[in-house]
Amino acid sequence: DRRQNNSVQYWTPNLGGFQAKFGYGANEEKPVKDITPPIVNPDPKMWSGSLAYDNGRLYAAFAYERHDDYLSPTLFGAGATGSEDRGWEIGAGYWIVPQFRIVAAFENLEYESEFAGGTQRLDRDAWMIGGLYKSGPWSLGINYVKAKDYDVNAAATAAGVLENGTGARFWTLRGGYSLSKRTELFAHYANLRNDANNNYAFGHSPLAGAANGTDPKGFGVGIKHSF
Repeated sequence: DRRQNNSVQYWTPNLGGFQAKFGYGANEEKPVKDITPPIVNPDPKMWSGSLAYDNGRLYAAFAYERHDDYLSPTLFGAGATGSEDRGWEIGAGYWIVPQFRIVAAFENLEYESEFAGGTQRLDRDAWMIGGLYKSGPWSLGINYVKAKDYDVNAAATAAGVLENGTGARFWTLRGGYSLSKRTELFAHYANLRNDANNNYAFGHSPLAGAANGTDPKGFGVGIKHSF
């Protein structure tokens, strides 16, 4: 999900519907010394990989990514001497009939930061289910996502990281109309409902500074053209 500044990747050929992808992100984001607020100089880098299968009707994939020293100040606060963030996700989509497809996914994220007083750890699970229906040039899709409460260790709890009330629910509705095989008009609506102790925002155009428990909503229209 990152727009990494500098990375090297290898994608295998498609072998009977299977394809693997590997990536490494160099430490281009290493900060200069003596920055404010002071942090122990991190050496950020990342590794990622995925394995996918696609036979036209069924798509399934597993992906894993690890970040070293991408500190998590919004979760644990400043002053960490190092960190390791890990995430994995498994998902699948299946065309039940040529007009209707269902999709589902499960994701686990884990954040660890090293402090003088010990390692603070946070774990979060989330799942998604959705569907897409097509009829002629028209299409209609809906997705529902549930992020569960955080699971934190004793060191993170002692530092004030909360568990209860940190989940969220998110659903989207999208309609499209194809003008041709390459051009589509679309409109979508997104509704995000945070629990009392979290402030998730949209991945694109987030609401900066939103308080815990806020419920952002969005609506958009556009045109998509494939060259």
